[in-house]
Amino acid sequence: MKFKKVISLILATSMLFALAGCGSDGSSTEGSSNDSGKTADKNTPRIIAGSVATGQILDELKIPMIGRVSTQYELPKDMQDLPEVGLPMSPDVEKIMELEPDKYILSGSLEEIVGDKLAAVDVPTEYYDLSSYDAVFETIKEIGKNYGKEKEAEATVKRLKEHEAEVLKSVEGKEPKKVMILFGAPGAFLLATKDSFAGSLVDLLKCENIANGTDIKGAYVPFSMEVALKEDPDIILRMYHGYIDEAMAQVKKEFEENPQWQQFTAVREGKVYDLDDKIFNVTGNLKADESLSSMRELLYGDE
Repeated sequence: MKFKKVISLILATSMLFALAGCGSDGSSTEGSSNDSGKTADKNTPRIIAGSVATGQILDELKIPMIGRVSTQYELPKDMQDLPEVGLPMSPDVEKIMELEPDKYILSGSLEEIVGDKLAAVDVPTEYYDLSSYDAVFETIKEIGKNYGKEKEAEATVKRLKEHEAEVLKSVEGKEPKKVMILFGAPGAFLLATKDSFAGSLVDLLKCENIANGTDIKGAYVPFSMEVALKEDPDIILRMYHGYIDEAMAQVKKEFEENPQWQQFTAVREGKVYDLDDKIFNVTGNLKADESLSSMRELLYGDE
């Protein structure tokens, strides 16, 4: 139980710091008329995207929004000028309520962090699971069903699945790799399992994730240098939390100065890769196809 609480804290801190640098670019929505976010049809639900990932899906399915989270990540064109309501991890409930939403839609990973805050002022929320590659598809279909956009959802899923089929065909007959996905920074490393987004991609690509054999259940499990050395993965992937640039520098220094890392075949052969946080995060998003292609290249290269 203690471990689960520690994991929740680390993941919460990870998302908070990662998004702290993804706030508004300085433009303010103060004084803006709420009319800029209203939809013409009175029967159309007034929806605010509470996370970038859910906003991407809403836009893809052509579901109108009246507001969005603050972020410096790339957003679909139709979302960019919508009124902002604060960061995913620290929503501005006053701005949310000013927009009078029927639904505030966000990723399920945020429920433990912001759920009580939103419930305290009766913000009508919907949480959607984006924790794994397959969960992204289920959420697309679920949102489509909930908002009368089944055809659009079906088309989106079909497009992504066609891409998936091409990628999987390209690795048929190739030798599976043994993989370790490190998450965090020195002294706070975790291993991502098949229940995480990145881990689910490794599984889909028929590679062996050394974290899958642990008795501890969950998306992330404790890292043991002794066990990792015994497994000796072919490839080491690294994800970060906190301030990404600082965490990367710390990990790079750790790999260079700690002689234990030189015992890994992956380190000696230069097969250690940092995952791009724009497409590999704690949860998945509409760029699942890009994530899959990128993971395929990291694991198999030009084979």
